[in-house]
Amino acid sequence: MTELVVNAMQNKALCYGRMKLPEEALHTYDEVIRRYASSSEPAPREAVAEAMVMKGNLLCGLGRQDEGIATWDCFLEWYGSSSMCAVRERLATALCNKGAILQELGRFEDAIPVYQQVVENFDDFAEQSAAALLDKGLALRKLGHTEGALQSFNEVIRLLPSPSSNEVRFQVARALHLKGMTLSELGDSCQAKPPFEDLARIFANESDPEIQAMVHHAKYFSSRVLVTEDPAPSLRAARETPQTLEPIKSWSISREYVTPILSPRSHIGLRSQTASIHWKLCRAVLNE
Repeated sequence: MTELVVNAMQNKALCYGRMKLPEEALHTYDEVIRRYASSSEPAPREAVAEAMVMKGNLLCGLGRQDEGIATWDCFLEWYGSSSMCAVRERLATALCNKGAILQELGRFEDAIPVYQQVVENFDDFAEQSAAALLDKGLALRKLGHTEGALQSFNEVIRLLPSPSSNEVRFQVARALHLKGMTLSELGDSCQAKPPFEDLARIFANESDPEIQAMVHHAKYFSSRVLVTEDPAPSLRAARETPQTLEPIKSWSISREYVTPILSPRSHIGLRSQTASIHWKLCRAVLNE
C-alpha cells in the first residue's frame, strides 16, 4: 500500500509540473519528504530521494538557486551514506545538478570539488561520472586551467570505444568537440585536427540530433581554422554547413525545471544544464 501511495504522490507532482503549477508541485514534493524521510523501507526512501532531486531542479528553474542547492545539500546530508543503488544514483544526480548550477552562477571554483566528488564516490554510475568529468573540464577551462581541462576531456574520451549508454556517448562526443575547440583556441591547429576527425568519423551515423550538431560544427570549424593539403574537404564542409550549423547558433537549451517531466532517473547535469556553456565557448572561439 505504501508504494502505491508514494507512486500516486510522485505522479501528482509531475502532473502539477506539466500544468505549470510549480508551487503545487513543490508542496507535493515536500509532502513526500515529510511523510517518508524517516522510513527505512526501500520504496519510500527512493521516493524521498527522487522528490529531493526534483524539488531542487524545480526551485532552480524558478530562480531560487540557493534554495535548490540547499535542498540537494540536505539530501546529501541525510542519505549520503546510503548503500541503496537507486538512492546513490540520485545522490550522484544531485551533485551533477549542484555543480551545473554553481557554474551558471559563475562559481567555478566551488563547482570543481562537487564534480570531483561524483568522480571519486560514484564512479559506478557511468553517466553521471562522465558528465561530471566533462563539466569539471568546462569549469577548469573557464578558470584558465587549460591543461586540467584537457585532462578531464581526455578522461571522458578514454571511455571509447565502448561507452555503456547513449548518454555516455553524448559526453564522449562533447569531450572530443571541446578538446578540439580548446586546442584550436590555443592556436594548435595540428593537435586540434585529430579530435575533430575522430568526432566526425565515430559519430558520423549518430541519430542523436545534438551529437550530429557537434559533428557538423566540428566540420565547419575545421574548414575555417585547419589548413589541409587537399582543400576539397574543407570547401565541401563549408558548403554543407550553413543549414546544419544554424540550429547551433540559436541552440541554447533552456532548462524546463518549471515543468519537471524528466524521468526520475534523468538529471539536468547531463545535457541541458551546461549545453549553453558548451556552445557559448564555441561561438566565442569562432568570434560569432
